[in-house]
Amino acid sequence: MKKYFECLVLGIFIVCLAGLCFLRFSPNYDIYPGKGESMIPTLNTGDLIITKSLQGAVAPGMIIKYEYDKELVTHRVISVNGPNLVTKGDANDEPDPWQVSISDVKGVYLFKIPYLGYLSIIKLFGKIPLGALLVGLFLIYEIGDKESALRRAFRRVMKGGEK
Repeated sequence: MKKYFECLVLGIFIVCLAGLCFLRFSPNYDIYPGKGESMIPTLNTGDLIITKSLQGAVAPGMIIKYEYDKELVTHRVISVNGPNLVTKGDANDEPDPWQVSISDVKGVYLFKIPYLGYLSIIKLFGKIPLGALLVGLFLIYEIGDKESALRRAFRRVMKGGEK
């Protein structure tokens, strides 16, 4: 039973990692860590935020990612004034003092994964994201372990499900 549980956990990990890689390298989606407090409680520092490219009209209530002053900002649209948008962070009392052109919108919020963004925010030695280090260590462990769960699962699949 323990072997099946290990394989299940490993399978879920691999599927999730593959899904995040697909989203990261797909031209229509973007993944980035949440930073700042302007969107609390909807979005928090350390959340992994997933957006898709803008398709269709922008409406009040949508959360968008846009570029302002060479920084990416994720705020909620509170009104549409022709080609310009008025935005506001959920934790802010007042709307942003600038208007956002629809052409500056880089994406529309889809969902978040709480706390997973910390893996890319925390940098070791000033350059290496913690998440990349953890995945690398996992791969080194799996390659070096001759009886790892990944190898056992692969052998079972290759033998047609035999134990």
